[in-house]
Amino acid sequence: MRGRSGMGGGDIRLAPLLGAYLGYLGFDVLVVGWFLGFLFGALQGVPTMLVRRSGWATRIPFGPFMFLGAWVSVWAGHAIGDLYLRLTLGG
Repeated sequence: MRGRSGMGGGDIRLAPLLGAYLGYLGFDVLVVGWFLGFLFGALQGVPTMLVRRSGWATRIPFGPFMFLGAWVSVWAGHAIGDLYLRLTLGG
């Protein structure tokens, strides 16, 4: 991690690679993978910060959550994107 805030160097190098691959599969796959990475990270990070009572100073690797979001998106990104559009736009 550089300084006291922000993503670490590995996360910064990993994000464009995953984004390029998911973008190649489709925009909906890219958006679903991006969203799921942050969602999985939050689902792990928020309870971890509460249990440790350390707040924003807690360092949590984000790479595994990016990989998990990308993996789920590769296999189900189109279906999740279609479901989201049907539920929000009613189509």
